[in-house]
Amino acid sequence: MNHLNIFKKIAFALFLSLSFLSETYAQCSTSNEVSITVVNDPTISITGAATICSGGTATLTATPTGGTGTCTIQWQSSANGSTGWADIAGANAATYAPVSLTTTTYYRTTYTCTGTDCNSATSNVQALTIVPNLTVQTQPQPITECVGGTTSMTVVLTSGTGTGTISYTWEQSTTGSGGWSAASGATNSATYTPPSATAGTMYYRVTASATGNGCTSVTSNNAQVDIIPDMTIQTQPQPITECVGGTTSMSVVLTSGTGTGTISYTWEQSATGSGGWSAASGATNSATYTPPSATAGTMYYRVTASATGAGCGSVTSSNAQVNVIPNLTVQTQPQPITECVGGTTSMSVVLTSGSGTGTISYTWEQSATGSGGWSAASGGTNSATYTPPSATAGTMYYRVIASATGNGCSSTTSNNAQVDIIPDIVITAEPQNITECLDGIIALSVTTTGGIGTTYTWQQSATGTGGWSAASGATNSNTYTPPSTAAGTLYYRVVVSSSGNGCGSQTSTTATVVIVAKPSVAVTTPNQTVCIGAVLTLNATPSGGTGTCGIQWQDSTDGGSSWNPISGATNNTYTTPPLGANTKYRATFTCNGNGCCN
Repeated sequence: MNHLNIFKKIAFALFLSLSFLSETYAQCSTSNEVSITVVNDPTISITGAATICSGGTATLTATPTGGTGTCTIQWQSSANGSTGWADIAGANAATYAPVSLTTTTYYRTTYTCTGTDCNSATSNVQALTIVPNLTVQTQPQPITECVGGTTSMTVVLTSGTGTGTISYTWEQSTTGSGGWSAASGATNSATYTPPSATAGTMYYRVTASATGNGCTSVTSNNAQVDIIPDMTIQTQPQPITECVGGTTSMSVVLTSGTGTGTISYTWEQSATGSGGWSAASGATNSATYTPPSATAGTMYYRVTASATGAGCGSVTSSNAQVNVIPNLTVQTQPQPITECVGGTTSMSVVLTSGSGTGTISYTWEQSATGSGGWSAASGGTNSATYTPPSATAGTMYYRVIASATGNGCSSTTSNNAQVDIIPDIVITAEPQNITECLDGIIALSVTTTGGIGTTYTWQQSATGTGGWSAASGATNSNTYTPPSTAAGTLYYRVVVSSSGNGCGSQTSTTATVVIVAKPSVAVTTPNQTVCIGAVLTLNATPSGGTGTCGIQWQDSTDGGSSWNPISGATNNTYTTPPLGANTKYRATFTCNGNGCCN
């Protein structure tokens, strides 16, 4: 009730009292008394504003004062608290408890009294604020961490849901589908750190409850927690042996189910494998690493794997030795071969020790010229040694390609090796029979073709059919001069041999060598004394000698100081002309056989 109205009522009552007094003094009699009670205009206030969950209940209380007559309370509601006020049917009591509220609603009361000049009163406004029941905005998230990890999970309730005191109850289950019990070590908190002392899987959830009127509880989704063993290595990096330029990689494989989060790899190298580790050249964050191979040598490598997962440590692999080998080179080249048809001489290649790795293979090739037209060598096998075919005489060139299967290993080709296949020995000119005088020097000879490294062994025999022995004074020559110091007959032959592989020997035909005495001649006619005009017949007896022999008679008229050949006197007998002076006669016997007249 406003103060101006109260003041007006008081003033009016005073006016009536004064009028009455003046009349009393003016009148002779006094009437009965009329009592006028003046009360305050009606007033009313309400309490009970509250915040409750949807569907909750609350009681509003009205406290009226003043007014007279029959007084009535009327509860009103509004959606916004300032307009749209509407009476609530039947809500006339001093208290009002709304039911099934789902939205915030504002309330007030009017207080009306029937007393004279009683004005209506309107209460203050009270709100019943309706909040949604608890809901989860952010669910607890799964955790994957190593043993000893301390990762927490958290539930975040949707802002503006629930009212009163919020409490949290964490639960755990081995299956996530039942058997829920209080979570180990959990407290009344929106955050929970699962235990991680033992590897395994556990499921967690949280129930959030609010004490506000009408507020129900809400249970989060299940969150799976996997506690993983710390990292271990299942497969260590393996040693590598490769050629310069190889690209073989080494890898580490971690044991499945160990470590979690982001796995990083740090490769290191050491010249000794026992210390001095440094970042491996060219390494990246990968489980695989390709060591450099530009230079031959040995290096050791290892890798440390680290995991970012909570509680996860690191693990270092064992050392892996990497040997980078020089590419194949030839130390000893295949050598030329010269052999007879049917020879079995082999040629070989020797690779430089320590060059190439893996399986070494050999491919032999042949060429008719040695400068091109290479093809697979006849009968060649995968071997460092090759025996060229030798069935046919001729020249062929050979080479071998050596290849290594080791990573990065190239092949190397040997020098060419010339192979000459020579025909076997053939005697083309046999030793010839010899007849010569003592001291003759006619030589026996043999001519051959083919063969390699030919040697000559001269033999002699007294019969020509056996009993062969080394010829006297013979040397390793295709010619031989038989001794001629004694007259007689011997038989000779020569064995021609070849030292070349596959080469045989040939024995010559037998040559007869006859050594005869040197020529001699005797005049058998004795000295005589004859008369002038006498004619004598002289006889000469030649012996020895060989070849073409001839007698020449000579005469001397000066007692033998000078001799003159007699023309035409070449027979064994000579008839002198009629003699007129002292004359001497003699005969010469000449043979052109070797050694006869020297």
